[in-house]
Amino acid sequence: MALSIQHLLKATFGPAKMGIVKRAYDEFYNTIPIKLCHVSRSLPTNEYKKSTFFAVHCKIKSEKVDMYYDVVIQYLTDTNPSPNTLIRCYCNSPSFGFFFAYVYNRWDALIFKPYYNVQLLTQPPKVRNPKKIPEADKYIYACLRYTSSKRITYNSIDKFNMTDWTKNPVIPFDEILKQRKQLQKQLRPSKRKNKR
Repeated sequence: MALSIQHLLKATFGPAKMGIVKRAYDEFYNTIPIKLCHVSRSLPTNEYKKSTFFAVHCKIKSEKVDMYYDVVIQYLTDTNPSPNTLIRCYCNSPSFGFFFAYVYNRWDALIFKPYYNVQLLTQPPKVRNPKKIPEADKYIYACLRYTSSKRITYNSIDKFNMTDWTKNPVIPFDEILKQRKQLQKQLRPSKRKNKR
């Protein structure tokens, strides 16, 4: 099934949201560091080997902690992406994992499934996104915009020379959560010292 770019963005920025979410996402994209890691016609996992696609992997800086999250978008096309292009995604940001991984999995729009714990893929979100709407979090949106701004297409992959997935590997979701908790623990003592 997968999701079209148009469907995903319409669900994320629909008319009911009056442009507020779009402005916040654009501001995030314009201020956050993004590192391009891979552009490839294959994935390092055994998923979707018979499909024609290209994949873009970016590391995007967290807006709350001094770390980067992985975003991989698989574009199911052998030409330039268009609004109707189907995509599948991976993102290890907490917001994506907790609120959207289950939904993307239901739409067959999730890649790197073994990188998520089973609970995230089998139990629907209850607090945020209880209606199970497939939306883009800020990191997915930033990667989509970055891919478009750099004119990355199926035919431009060779010019980037970034097909080796062993360099800057994609990190599993639970490992990112551990790293994030360690960073937050390191910040807590320094905040207490500053209050004295």
